[in-house]
Amino acid sequence: MKTWMILLFFLPFIPVVPNFAQGIPMNSLEQKAIARLNEKGISLDEFKERLLSKGLDYEQLSKLDPSEFQNYEQEINQVILELESEHKLIEKRKAPSAIAQKPIDPVESSELSKSEKKEVGSNVRKDSIIFQDSISKIWGHHLFHPVNDANFIHATNEKVPDHYILGPGDKVTINIWGISQLNEVYEIGQDGYINPTRMPRLFLKGLNLEKAKKVAASGFRNFYQFKDNQFDLSLNASRVIQVNIIGEVKKPGAYNLLAKNHAVNALFKAGGISHIGSVRNIKILRKGKEIHLDLYKYLTDPSVEKDFYLEENDYILVPVISKIVGIMGAVNRPAYYELKKEEDLVQLIQLSGGLKENAVKKSMQIDRFDLDKKIRLEAPYSEIISLNKKFPLVHGDLITVAEIKNLTENYVKVSGAVRAEMSFGFQNGWKVSDLLAKIEPTSQADFKNSYLLRYNPDNSVFLIPVRLEEIRDGKSAFDVTLKSGDELVLKKLEEFTDKSFVHTSGAIRNPGKYDIDANGLTTVNDLLTLSGGIKDNAWKYAYLFRVDSVNRTRSEIIRIDLQKLNQKDQNPILHKFDSLVVLTEEGFSLNAFVDISGAVKKPGRYKFAKGMSSFDLISLAQGFTYDAAPRNIEIFRVIMTDGSPTKTMVINSQTERNLSNPSTGTILEPFDFVVVRSQPLFTFQNMIRIDGEVLFPGEYALLKPNEKVSDVIRRAGGLTPEAFTQGATLFRTEEETGYVVMDMDHALENYMSRYNFILKNGDVISIPKQKDLVRIAGETNVRNFYPDKMIASDQSIAVAYHQNKRAKYYINKYGAGVNEQGDLNRITVEHANGRVEKTRKFLFVRFTPRVHKGSVILVGPKPIKKEKARKEKNEAVDWEKVLTKTLTATTAIFTMVLTYNSIVK
Repeated sequence: MKTWMILLFFLPFIPVVPNFAQGIPMNSLEQKAIARLNEKGISLDEFKERLLSKGLDYEQLSKLDPSEFQNYEQEINQVILELESEHKLIEKRKAPSAIAQKPIDPVESSELSKSEKKEVGSNVRKDSIIFQDSISKIWGHHLFHPVNDANFIHATNEKVPDHYILGPGDKVTINIWGISQLNEVYEIGQDGYINPTRMPRLFLKGLNLEKAKKVAASGFRNFYQFKDNQFDLSLNASRVIQVNIIGEVKKPGAYNLLAKNHAVNALFKAGGISHIGSVRNIKILRKGKEIHLDLYKYLTDPSVEKDFYLEENDYILVPVISKIVGIMGAVNRPAYYELKKEEDLVQLIQLSGGLKENAVKKSMQIDRFDLDKKIRLEAPYSEIISLNKKFPLVHGDLITVAEIKNLTENYVKVSGAVRAEMSFGFQNGWKVSDLLAKIEPTSQADFKNSYLLRYNPDNSVFLIPVRLEEIRDGKSAFDVTLKSGDELVLKKLEEFTDKSFVHTSGAIRNPGKYDIDANGLTTVNDLLTLSGGIKDNAWKYAYLFRVDSVNRTRSEIIRIDLQKLNQKDQNPILHKFDSLVVLTEEGFSLNAFVDISGAVKKPGRYKFAKGMSSFDLISLAQGFTYDAAPRNIEIFRVIMTDGSPTKTMVINSQTERNLSNPSTGTILEPFDFVVVRSQPLFTFQNMIRIDGEVLFPGEYALLKPNEKVSDVIRRAGGLTPEAFTQGATLFRTEEETGYVVMDMDHALENYMSRYNFILKNGDVISIPKQKDLVRIAGETNVRNFYPDKMIASDQSIAVAYHQNKRAKYYINKYGAGVNEQGDLNRITVEHANGRVEKTRKFLFVRFTPRVHKGSVILVGPKPIKKEKARKEKNEAVDWEKVLTKTLTATTAIFTMVLTYNSIVK
C-alpha cells in the first residue's frame, strides 16, 4: 500500500505518525496500521469487506493520487468507527453476574475428594478402548483440533451462502448499475422490513438471500431502470444472536455470535467437543423442537451446512457418546468411530473409507467385552454382504480386518483325497511322481480322474489332466514336469456318484437326512428305526412327500397310519428324496395364554396351563412391586357362547403381599387378563437441599403438601449469624426452570409473601455468607484511573459497599463517571439474588437503582445510530475548502518524504 494512503487512513488513529521523521522505515507503516486495527478488534479482511459494501474497493483506493483519495477519507473513517462500535457492542453483552454462572447440580450432594478422584481414576480398565488415551482419536473430534481453529474463526468474515436466512438486525447492501445507479445499505427492522428512500418498504424477514434478492429486485424495478444482471443484494453485516451451548463441550455457556455462523463455528467458540462428547447426535433445541446434527454427514458432504445455521436463543446440546467402536487393519481409515444405534459392521466399514485391496473379506475378528469378560468373535463379512445380512455391533467393540500377505512363490501343493493337504518347497526338475512319493492318498482317491492346476502369471488357471495310475506303475511318458505354484488335485470316487437320501422331520427323536439303501428295500418303518423312533407326543398319522423321479417339480403325498405299520400298504418302500413328516398332538390344540399388568415386577403374557390361579400368575410375574395393592386385584374374562356375541366380565380377587397362601388365588381360564392395582396416591419422598448458612444444611424431605421455604428453613435450625439473605437463591430442576429470583427476607418475615415459594422435588436453596463488596462494570472510566491489576478480565472493579447509596454514587465515586460510549439511561443493577433493576425517569429527573451488598452495577453502551443518509449528488461543493485540504495534505506528505530521503542518504 502507498505511504499517502496509510497516512490518510489512520492519521486520526495513530499517535506515532510524527516518529516517521525520526527514521521509522516506510515499509513498516502498513504493519503498524494493521496492528492498530487488530487492537480495535478489526481484521483486515473485515475492513476490506465493509469498504466493498460501501462501494469502495481497497485495492483501487491504494492506487489513487492524493488529490483523488482525499474525497474518500470521511467514508473510510466512518467504516472504522462502525466496525469498532459493533465489536464493542458484542463485547459489552458479556456482562458479569451477581450469581454463579454454573448451575448447581441438585443430585450431587457432595464433591469427590482428591483421594476419591484418584481412586476412581485408578480403577479404569486399561484394556477398554473407551478409556484409553486413544479416545481422543475418535473420528470427528479431529475437526476441533487447534490447528483447525483459524479456518473456522476467519470463516465468519467470508461471504455467506444464498441459503442464509435474514432477520431483524441484518444489514443488506443493494447495488444497481447501468441506466440507474444505487449503492445503499439497509437494516432490517424488528418488524422485518427495510425502508428504501422514496419508495414502499419491503418485507425481507425470514427469506433467504436468494429469495430476498428476487423480492427486492421486484420492488425496486418500479422505481429504477435496470436489467436482471444489473441488480444485486448482498449481506453487509450480520446480526448478533445469543446461543447457549451445553453438554459435553470444553467451555459451556452463552455466546454472542454473528448469525452467519453455523453450529460448527459455535462449537469452536465453546472450545470444541470434549473427549466423551457425541459427534453424531448433536441437538439444536429451538422453540420446543429438536434438530439433530450429524458431523459425519458434514465431514463427508459439506452441502448439509445449511441445516447447521442458528437462530436467537438456540440451545446446542452435545450429549455423551453412547456407542463407540474401533476398527484397525486393512481399512483405509483405521480409527475409533461413533455409531448410531442401528448402524452395524457394514456401516462401520463405510465410515472407515472402505476396505483395502488386500483385506481378508471372508472373516473379521471382533474383540468384545461381555459379562465382565473379554471375548473374541468372528464376523463372516463375505456372507453378510452376499446375503444382505446385518452384523450388530455393541459399545466397545474392536474390529480387526486381516491383510492378505504376499503368497509364497517357491512351492507346490497337493489337495483333495489325501490324508493331509500340504505344500512342499519346489525343486527344479520335479515331476508328479516326486510329489506322489511325499503324500499318502486316502482309500477314496480316484487315480483315473485327477488333474494339475497351473497358475499363469496373470492369475488365470491352466488345467492339466494327470494319469496317476500309469505314473504309479512307472510309465514315465505320463509323468508331468512340475512348475512352482502347481497344485495337484486328487478327486474322490464319491464325487462321481449321484448321492440320494431320504429326510425325516417333526415328532422324531433324531430327525434329519439319511442315505438310502442302494438295494432299494428300505421301508418307512426302517427309516423310523434309523431316526430313533417317534416321540410320545406324535400324532397317529404321518405324511410321506414323494418327488416324481421323472419330473422333479411334481410331488405326491401319502398318508401313513403309524399304528398299522405292520400292514404292507402302510409301510411302503422308500424312493430317493422321500420326506417323512410326523406331526405332534400339540399342533392340534389351542395355544392359550393369560396376561397380567399393573403393580407386578414382570408384567406380560404367560402360557396358560390347566389349574393355573391368579396366585400362580403373580408368582410367575415375580411378585408385587412396592406400591401394589394386593387386596385390589381384578380379573377380566371373556365369556363366549356359540352363536352369541362375546361378553366381558370382571372378577375381584385378593391375596397376601408375601404370597404365603396359594389357596387365596382365583382359578384362571384361557385369555384371562389380570390387573394388580397400585396403592391410591402413592408417591416416594420428595427431597430438597439447603446449602450454606443454616444451622443444619443438607437434604430434607417435604413432609406435607405445599410446604414452603420458611418451613424448611425453620426445620434446618434457622439462619446462622453469617447468613447473607439478600444473596439467597433458589435453583429448580423441575421442567428445567433454573434459577428463580427470590427475596429471602420477605419470605421469612411474611408467611404469605409471594417469595415464600412452595417447594418442589429437587429444589436447592443456597444461602451464602455475608458479602460487603459491590462490582462496577461496563462503560465507565475505570481504565483511565486504575492500574490493570485492579481491573478484572470483564473490565469490572470491586469496591466497598455504602449503605442506602444508588448506582450513580458508585459510578462517580469509584468509576470516574460514565465514558463517552456509556448511556446514563441504560444503567442497571443486578442484585445478589439475581433480581435486576434498571434506571427510572420521573419528569426530568433520573433515578438509578439503589445498591445492596453483592450487587453488580452495569453501565450499558449507547445504541448504535443508523447510518446517515448520503448527501445528494447535486449538493453544492465548497471547492475552496477542498483545495485547502488537498494543498495542506500534499505539503505534509512531500515534507515527510524529503525528510525520509535525507535520513536514508
